[in-house]
Amino acid sequence: MKTRNISLKISAVSRFIFVVVLSTLTLGAHSFSQGSKVVNPGSYELNFEVYSNGVYTPVTSLPVSSQELILRAYVVEEGSGTPAQSGTAIFEYCSYKGRPPRDIERADEAPKEACDAGIASWRRLQSIDVNAGSCPQLGVGNACMNFGVVMIPRDVGFRFRFNGKKSGINSGTSDASNFTWTATP
Repeated sequence: MKTRNISLKISAVSRFIFVVVLSTLTLGAHSFSQGSKVVNPGSYELNFEVYSNGVYTPVTSLPVSSQELILRAYVVEEGSGTPAQSGTAIFEYCSYKGRPPRDIERADEAPKEACDAGIASWRRLQSIDVNAGSCPQLGVGNACMNFGVVMIPRDVGFRFRFNGKKSGINSGTSDASNFTWTATP
């Protein structure tokens, strides 16, 4: 009788251990499948360009009342250089606090240094997918926004934030850069 009780106890303990191990493996596999999406660091590059005759040309300044400035965000996976296949670039400009946007008499646009100093803040311009739909001929990883023609000479700070949801690339922010509009010669 003692031998039979010991055998039953061993059998019950063995089944219990088997159930615990199986449950652990099942939960572990489920957790792995839920968290297996790898998110890689990204590189976020802001470019200033003009577009004419089907060609993008980099610029660092423009005379006022001349050409339309194109802001171009370019996002790639750091290391591999693979362009982002999805995600959104949120373009922003540095804006003096308390000034209304689009007021030609008292421009709100400010250089990036004003945002760094806290006398201005980043204001959203537009969100655009990096699927190249906004940048003819440039391919995925790019988002282009037409900032337009400027009438008053000044420096304006720009940047973009990348929302990498489901892209495999971390969300991040480009370095801020100033663009200069000069007086017409």
